[in-house]
Amino acid sequence: MSLVNRLGTQFDAALAAGHLVFTPSTCVRVHCDGIDVGAFIRHAPSLALKPQRPQHQNKQRKPFNPFLPPDVNLTVDELLLGTHALLLNKFAVVRAHALVVTKAWASQSSFLDAKDWAAAWAVIGQTDTQFLGFFNCGPLSGASVPHKHMQFIPVHQGAEDDVIPIENLLESHKKNVKIGSLAETAVDALPFFHRACFIPESVSDFGEIEAAYLGLVKSAFQAIGIDTDASINNDPDALVAVNAGTYSGSKEELSYNLIFTKSWMIVIPRRAETFNGLSVNSVGFAGMLLTKSAEQLEGLQSPGALSTVLAGVAYPKGHMMRL
Repeated sequence: MSLVNRLGTQFDAALAAGHLVFTPSTCVRVHCDGIDVGAFIRHAPSLALKPQRPQHQNKQRKPFNPFLPPDVNLTVDELLLGTHALLLNKFAVVRAHALVVTKAWASQSSFLDAKDWAAAWAVIGQTDTQFLGFFNCGPLSGASVPHKHMQFIPVHQGAEDDVIPIENLLESHKKNVKIGSLAETAVDALPFFHRACFIPESVSDFGEIEAAYLGLVKSAFQAIGIDTDASINNDPDALVAVNAGTYSGSKEELSYNLIFTKSWMIVIPRRAETFNGLSVNSVGFAGMLLTKSAEQLEGLQSPGALSTVLAGVAYPKGHMMRL
């Protein structure tokens, strides 16, 4: 049985048993002004049912961690390469939405390492299915659980809305610039600071992928005048203190979104989690946004709205660099 079929079968069983919540949605296609790429808005009014993170947590109480241990009813593979677990997303808008989480505690603000990438490839490296992977890193990225996890949704399964809107733009850029394997690049049409690279089919060294990813993060933040080497993200002890609510240092905790397939990856630094009340995570930058009110849906259908939202939560080009 293929991985996507296995995920789908377990998803349906978990849903029938009440172990997960699937939010019905309708899809509306829009055009992003100035960018030769369409986008899909998934309109899901019942998204408000998903529990929200409390604004002020009791620092004396250890935050609930749904991944330590993971819910057995949502577990697809409890020992992925010995270091991670493959789970179903408890609150899904897309069928067979999966998570890859570290078996041991690690902060969602820490950088991905070679073991994380090996676990990611155990999913996206499947030859029978294409997946969109994403990683929401830091407090302004749209991450809702502080335990390190990557997310994966199956794509290109035949449905009209089952695509990655930004992919055609990236592939066109790849043809135009004729860059080499894992070479860093930026797409002029995108209205926000980012860095991207293309991944060759022959890649097998996850340390090489880790290095390319870290290079994109460093370069993307350097473009806006931020040194990732001096961030909390690079300091495991500081991250422990942050998650315990005891950090008193001056290092900055960086936020960014990473979206990737087995063919490309792109990193987008974040400066805000929401824009005019609309929350944006990694898939928003892939061209897939979620709305939960008629007002949000109508607003995103107006000319230039999508570009404005994405640039509003990222660092728009022309933003004064912090040098």
